[in-house]
Amino acid sequence: MKLFGYLPETLFKPLSGPKKHVYSRLLMRLYERVYSARILETPLREEIVKQIEIGLSEFGIGSMGDLSEGDPEEDQTTSQAHYLAYYRLRDTGWLTEETEKWRTYVDMNPDAFMVLGAISDFGNSRVRVAGAVVDVKNNLEAAHREPETMAQGLANAHDTALRFARSMRRILAGMREIEDRILGNPNAAAILRTFFQDFVDGLLIADYKQLKTSNNPYRHRRTIATLAGDMLADANQLGKIARALHRAGCHGRRLHGCHGRGTRRRRAREDQERL
Repeated sequence: MKLFGYLPETLFKPLSGPKKHVYSRLLMRLYERVYSARILETPLREEIVKQIEIGLSEFGIGSMGDLSEGDPEEDQTTSQAHYLAYYRLRDTGWLTEETEKWRTYVDMNPDAFMVLGAISDFGNSRVRVAGAVVDVKNNLEAAHREPETMAQGLANAHDTALRFARSMRRILAGMREIEDRILGNPNAAAILRTFFQDFVDGLLIADYKQLKTSNNPYRHRRTIATLAGDMLADANQLGKIARALHRAGCHGRRLHGCHGRGTRRRRAREDQERL
C-alpha cells in the first residue's frame, strides 16, 4: 500500500497503545498551536517540550506513571512525563530534530503534518458549493486567457473539482444515516429540523441558503463546461499549457503536487533572502 511508502512504519505506535487518546490530543495541540499556525518558522525543542507539558497538565497527567505504557522501547533516561511524551513522538517519527550550532529545532514529519491536516479538516468538512464552483470557473478562465503563464490554473481547477466531487460523494453516503434518523422519528417538525439543521446546515453544506438565491453558483456551470470544452478542442492551447506545466515540474497524469518539498525553515530563509 502506497501510504506506507510515505509514512514511517512506527508512526502510529503512539496512537494504538493504551495512551492513544493522550497522544492524539497532544499531536492536534502541536499541529494547531505551533506547526500550522507558524508555517514559516520552526520552533525550538524547548518550546515543543513546554507545549507538551502544558497539554499533559490540562489532560490531568502529571507523572511518569500516568503516561507510561510499559513499552520496552520507551525512553528510560527521563523521569518527567512531558519528556517521555516528547521522546515517544520523536522516536516514532512524528517529530524530527535538526541542530544548528547550539540550538535544536524540532519540525514535524512533512507527511505526518499532512495527515494531521486532513484529520483536522474533518471537524470543518462542510461543503461550500459557491466557493468550489467559483474557484473552478476563475481558474479555468485564467488558464484559457493566458495558457503560458497561468497554466497552473488548470491544475487548480482540477484539484478543486476533484475535492468537490469527493465531498458530494460523502453527502450521498451520509444521506443513508439521516434517512434512518428521519424514519425513526414520528414527529413532522422534528423530521424537518433534523434534516435542515443537523444535516444540511450544521453538517455538510455550509452555504446551502445561497443556493436558493439569484446568486446561485450553479449559474456558472454552462461557462465552466464551455471553457473546458473549448480548451480540450484547442490542440495549440493544450500544447502551451502542457509545456508550461512541464517547465513547472508537473510530470505524469496527475496535475497537482507540482511544488518542491523542503523544510519550512529552509523555505522561510529563502523567502527572507528574496525580500
